[in-house]
Amino acid sequence: IEHQKTQTAIVLGDENLLIPVMNSLNESVKDFNITMGLSLRNSMLFTLIDSLFELQRNLVEFKTEDGGTVKIPKFSHRQVVKVLNHPFLRRWELMKYQANEEQKFLNPIRKTLQEITDRNRVFLSSKELAEISENDPMFEVLFKHWNNKPQNAIKCFYELIDLLRDVYKENQDAIETEYLFQFYLILQRMDGILENRKDTVAMRSFKVFLYEFIKQTKIPFESETDESLQIMGMLETRTLDFERLIILSVNEGTLPMTNRQNSLIPFDALTDPQFKLPTHRHADAVMAYHFFRLLQRAKEIVLIHVLPSDTYGAGEKSRFILQIEHELAKVNKNITLTYPTVKFIEGKNKLREETCLEIHKTEDILKFIEKSICEKGIYPSHFNQYVQCSLQYYFSKIAGIAEAEEVEEKIGVDTFGNWIHKTFENIDKEFVDNGGVVEKEDLENVLINRSR
Repeated sequence: IEHQKTQTAIVLGDENLLIPVMNSLNESVKDFNITMGLSLRNSMLFTLIDSLFELQRNLVEFKTEDGGTVKIPKFSHRQVVKVLNHPFLRRWELMKYQANEEQKFLNPIRKTLQEITDRNRVFLSSKELAEISENDPMFEVLFKHWNNKPQNAIKCFYELIDLLRDVYKENQDAIETEYLFQFYLILQRMDGILENRKDTVAMRSFKVFLYEFIKQTKIPFESETDESLQIMGMLETRTLDFERLIILSVNEGTLPMTNRQNSLIPFDALTDPQFKLPTHRHADAVMAYHFFRLLQRAKEIVLIHVLPSDTYGAGEKSRFILQIEHELAKVNKNITLTYPTVKFIEGKNKLREETCLEIHKTEDILKFIEKSICEKGIYPSHFNQYVQCSLQYYFSKIAGIAEAEEVEEKIGVDTFGNWIHKTFENIDKEFVDNGGVVEKEDLENVLINRSR
């Protein structure tokens, strides 16, 4: 998006596009004014909160012989890794440990992630996580069991805010600090509600109420109002005029929004002549008025819509565009319509052409292969790997580049194969050392004795 020295407004049909638009502004745009709020629901802090709820919900369950289930107070490695790798905590980690070179790579979070991978820790308790992290305060807050009590969850969030706030305050991150402050105010409201209702609020209800408060909370922006570039939502454009308009997400379902009625009152009761209550038709009419009134005095208008595809917000172009094309353009002859299409062109975004990688067999490589075959023999799996992809065989068996280790919740095929190979090797070695011949009865006796 390029900036011109005219009174320009970028109007967001979908307010979730605020952050992408801010990141898409040209480098020449240094001063602009935002007259809309940033929803706390779309922040990284909310995704961290949601991950903590998921962490507490996914405790380990095992089935008993009688068909029931028993819960063990341990966390799944998947949820632990998800929380520790969360961008909000990741940034906190970099800020907290960046000064110390040793802690930058051996801090409690990195040590825990490495421990989970190296030792294949599938389930971890709060005590085990505390021991790995050497009783780090952040781990005590994140991995403390709530025991299905909202009061414990609120206490956990209070402590989390205190730990995060100290680091973000020192680094002067205004947006993150504002996120934490707004979330703190929400917790105070929830704390007051729980204080009045005592233990009558279940964890599920607490989560619904908390998420609803977060959804309604927006982070306000403060800036100069006389800037030539304004970024705003559709409702903030009331009674304002601009020379140049750029309206985003002019797709059906966004402008206007889908026909949804957020009301407990049935639609038939809303439309009853006796009550005359507003319906979604009234909301559509209000949005249409704001849209066409905004176009009144503009000299240049850019309406951007996404063609039907799998892209976020894609769909049919808005009925407002159809009205301009088939009604307004016929009445007002001063309107000139153009239909430029934006495409991704080859250039900076062009993917690199695939290059053919060849590894020539040097004398050192041939000697290494010969030595490996003489000492270990030829494994069928290695031979199949070489036939399927010789490069993969080179990187894994000759260059020694191993794949990234992952936690296996169940024994993998490769692990089982290695176990079988090692077992046969030990049995064969035992008989060869004794100078005997391996018979069927001998193998059966070995398996029976070792199984005991």
